[in-house]
Amino acid sequence: MYLNRLDQLEEKSKIYIYGAGSHGYILNKSIKFYRPDITVLGFIDSYKSGELSMIPIYSIDQFFNSVNIYNYILIATNSNYWNEIGDFFIKNNIKNYLNNTFYDFDIYGKKKVNKFDS
Repeated sequence: MYLNRLDQLEEKSKIYIYGAGSHGYILNKSIKFYRPDITVLGFIDSYKSGELSMIPIYSIDQFFNSVNIYNYILIATNSNYWNEIGDFFIKNNIKNYLNNTFYDFDIYGKKKVNKFDS
């Protein structure tokens, strides 16, 4: 499944973002602006650790070894990796993930709340 618009997510969702690179960073910023009701619990990343935008980055092992109550994992990586990540999630019985196709790469920072209304 794909996340095309942020309004696809239920109100007050709790999510993890898979990918702590530029795609994950931009997605987090967009969520904070357009959907402040959504809580980003953390980032999941295979290579990075620490924090991104004051949000913890978890390794795959840390994520699987902790108790996680969340609505979705949003995959925010280069689309070349989506099948591999999706296969990994399915193999580990994680079904509530979405590949992120929503992007707001507004380099000038001029965000408008109704920018994406139809």
